[in-house]
Amino acid sequence: MRTDGAQSRFIGHTMDPYNVYTRELMRELEALRTKTTVKMSRLYDTTLYLDFWDIVKWSDGKSMDFHADNVDQDRNPLSYCHWRSHSAVLYLNQDYEGGETVFRDQNVNIFPETGKLLMFPAGYDFSHGVNQIENGDRYTLAMWFTEDPSHCLF
Repeated sequence: MRTDGAQSRFIGHTMDPYNVYTRELMRELEALRTKTTVKMSRLYDTTLYLDFWDIVKWSDGKSMDFHADNVDQDRNPLSYCHWRSHSAVLYLNQDYEGGETVFRDQNVNIFPETGKLLMFPAGYDFSHGVNQIENGDRYTLAMWFTEDPSHCLF
């Protein structure tokens, strides 16, 4: 992940993928988005639509508690994203320590590797978190999908 001058492109710890450095990189991200949508639709035997995507910078010391991507921990639908059915994370770098994605109920730790794509249902049964980042910055492309075309980003 190119990081020189990136600070100005991030708002907090996220960057809109359309705010990347070059048109070539934007085309690559769009191709990844399309391939991920097709791959997930086939894997889960449904038609999925991209709801939202972000490039996320996880700075040294950051982590994320367990959560689901469409309900709270009491299984109540989240008003701003209850329509999300699936999630994906693409790891963009691995030059840091920690930062594993952890799935609580599956007791699984996913170790980040550049280019690894993680796909999973967005609901409570796949509640997940991120272990603390150490010695560097972790960059991911986070994507959330829906089966409801009325919530399609495009």
